[in-house]
Amino acid sequence: MDLETENRIASVLLREAAELRRQAEKDGVRAYLEKPNVRHRPNSRFLTTTVLGVKQSNSAVETNEMGKARELENERLKRKSREESSRSSSQMKRSSSFSKRSLDVAPLMMRERSLINHHRTKDCTWMMMMKV
Repeated sequence: MDLETENRIASVLLREAAELRRQAEKDGVRAYLEKPNVRHRPNSRFLTTTVLGVKQSNSAVETNEMGKARELENERLKRKSREESSRSSSQMKRSSSFSKRSLDVAPLMMRERSLINHHRTKDCTWMMMMKV
């Protein structure tokens, strides 16, 4: 800040202080407690940069939150996929051991006999028992 600007600001402050002192002699302490009614023009450049900075900060936070949410969703889907594959493999083991046992048993009565159908899917083979 140059010397002329500093002197101008100092003179304005001295005038305001002198006026406030005169007002305090009339009204007492209340003169210092009251706020001035003067409304100065807002600094539009400051407000614009502040608003833009807040918008930029908010968008960065939102982007980070979306990335974290996407990572959590991917982890959840991977976990679900692993659980389904382990569940299907355990079902496969159970169904194959059941079918071996059922084939080893003596022939059943005609109305209770079952047919075993093998169905192939993308991941594994499924066996279905159908009553005849």
